[in-house]
Amino acid sequence: MCGICGFIKFRQDGVSDADLMKLATRLLQATQSRGKDATGHCWLNSYGELTVAKAPVMAYRFVEMPEFQRIGFEAMPKIWLGHCRAATSGHPENNQNNHPIFSKKSGMAVVHNGIVRTDKQYKKDAEVDSEDILRAIEAKFGTTEERIIKGCRDLSGSITFGLISQEEPGKLFLARHRNPMSLALLEEQGLIVFASTQEIIFEAMAETEMLYGFFEKRVDPYSPIFQEQGEDS
Repeated sequence: MCGICGFIKFRQDGVSDADLMKLATRLLQATQSRGKDATGHCWLNSYGELTVAKAPVMAYRFVEMPEFQRIGFEAMPKIWLGHCRAATSGHPENNQNNHPIFSKKSGMAVVHNGIVRTDKQYKKDAEVDSEDILRAIEAKFGTTEERIIKGCRDLSGSITFGLISQEEPGKLFLARHRNPMSLALLEEQGLIVFASTQEIIFEAMAETEMLYGFFEKRVDPYSPIFQEQGEDS
């Protein structure tokens, strides 16, 4: 079991950079309950360049490290993804196995919670099945959304993830299949926050006065974009 979290700021005014930094910190700390073997995050900087930092440490230590604090050195990103890992395959000391999984070639990064299966044989840098998501999407053509849909048709398992891309720096892409994900809207702040569970968002928002509500519409976890490959698909 791993935990994913993040946010997208869709309005210029509203929430301050200082509050966004606190939110990112608290989201990772709250997500630590789902994974203590490694922590990481990613964002697109002011030049639209993908930036990734991760380490084989718990979230409470990671948020005190330069790898996390660097996001405060310039304007806070409008889109941010975080991950806390509970390792199953691929040792955390090999940082390529930790999330976010990213590709300099495609300019994409993904944070994933679940188990991925595929019949495809992709050339990979790490030892984790989560990389199959990124490679499946990279292998397709079209917009980022079209590539995600086409790539997921080659995958089965429990596939819940967040993705950002240099090609479309103003968009946050989320997909949920079997494993949980909750989204909260902070309308006055022009912000959408997501996490693996509502409880993580409750905890992260506990010390703030910002008002929020949850998206209640449920997406069919057996969406046909995911290829059915037997009982475990």
